[in-house]
Amino acid sequence: MPSSIKILGRSQFLKSLHHSNICTYLDIMRWKHERVALVCEHFGVPLSNYKDWSPGSALYIVKDILSGLSYLHERGIVHRALSRDNIIVVNKHIKIFNYGLYYMSGSGADVEFPIGCYNEPLCFSLDDKSLCELYYLWLLAGGDVFTEFKKEGLIRTKPPILGIPKCSYDKDHCESSSLPLIIRERDTEYQFRRITLFNTLLKGFPHTSRRLRGESKQDIPPFLRAETWACLLGINCDYQESYLLVDKETSIPTDRQIEVDIPRCHQYSELLSSSVGHLKFKRILKAWVVSHPEYVYWQGLDSLCAPFLYLNFNNEARAYACLSKFIEKYLYNFFLKDNSSVIREYLTKFKQLIVFHDPELGNHLDNIGFAPELFAIPWYLTMFSHVFPINKILHLWDSLFLEKPSYPLFVGLAILQQLRPTLLSSGFNECILLFSDLPGKYSSKIYFNNSFFFSLYTNCTVYRSAELLRQRENILFQILAGFMWFQIGANY
Repeated sequence: MPSSIKILGRSQFLKSLHHSNICTYLDIMRWKHERVALVCEHFGVPLSNYKDWSPGSALYIVKDILSGLSYLHERGIVHRALSRDNIIVVNKHIKIFNYGLYYMSGSGADVEFPIGCYNEPLCFSLDDKSLCELYYLWLLAGGDVFTEFKKEGLIRTKPPILGIPKCSYDKDHCESSSLPLIIRERDTEYQFRRITLFNTLLKGFPHTSRRLRGESKQDIPPFLRAETWACLLGINCDYQESYLLVDKETSIPTDRQIEVDIPRCHQYSELLSSSVGHLKFKRILKAWVVSHPEYVYWQGLDSLCAPFLYLNFNNEARAYACLSKFIEKYLYNFFLKDNSSVIREYLTKFKQLIVFHDPELGNHLDNIGFAPELFAIPWYLTMFSHVFPINKILHLWDSLFLEKPSYPLFVGLAILQQLRPTLLSSGFNECILLFSDLPGKYSSKIYFNNSFFFSLYTNCTVYRSAELLRQRENILFQILAGFMWFQIGANY
């Protein structure tokens, strides 16, 4: 959960505090870029600028400070930044200011600055009326706290189209680099810098391969996701010609099944549900079936195709090339006519991983008869693209392309761990219902948990014979290709 949401939730309690010796919090608002604005009573003179230090004056100052602090302490509020600048004198009456930051920030855990370090407050005057009433009327009259911040230069504003940046990209100095992914993807300045960097890396590929993979682990700019995925999958530069040579018009036996599946595939997407989208879907799927005679069309191939078509809607050839490479790496032999042994081995490894990592959960699922065959086949046959919406699949596959073919097993483990409390308290029927509504229970924690689980286990834990066969074929192909080039060179 973003820190600003946590702060916003806690700070509501501060609005309920009213005492003659504390400043009243009027409003707390959350804005873009994880900013939180506080609207608080603030008028008078800071104690640091107060001149009357007679014995009588000092006595009422101490008395009022202790009275305000006692009120706060009784309600679990610790100031943690008490100073003369945070004590306001109003007509020989003391009010404590800035007392809520430590509380609302979770004892400082949700902010990157030490409590006590903040800008001078922005002040605007109000007449002698109820502060809450005046603030409400000010808002109704068109008052805007963030506009006031902008006028005072406390919030930097940028036009929608940024000018030429004054300095090169440096992720350590970019404000947004530590923000949640969904916020980073909507931050104009951050995306401008990431696009500039990725453009350079993509132009230098494959020489920049290591740097591209390293930067992709942080995030991939949505604007260049299609090009980045193609590089990460190792798409050859002649993919356009290869796609043109495939016969996509002649009728084949699977045409009918393809036509039935396409209208049901991610049809909430305006692009994919359009008639043009259906036509592109059909051409790409037919091209894959025709160009891979060793495989057959299985339901789920349309879901695998959807993310690639979504990103490459105007580049069918690249979508086809990405789909082919993706299946070759992550779903080797899954689309054989008889794929039972491949899927059985995959699900066995998944079950072993569940029991090894979480014996309690593994035994419970086994006792109620809820085997992976009942819920995990659509997960792995479509690499979760049939289960989750496109926007979440894009983020999930961003991390998938950077890891080994065994990575999806840990994605499944992360999903089960997220649902663990519910699964342990559920029977067979409840589990069936739970997994039928899985998209609604998806959480961004899956991104972090699957990477964490993946880092815990060695390759031998998830060893599969099918993966070894794929590696051997790739090595043999590389040897033969090198031998052919050697022969050609020798002839010339």
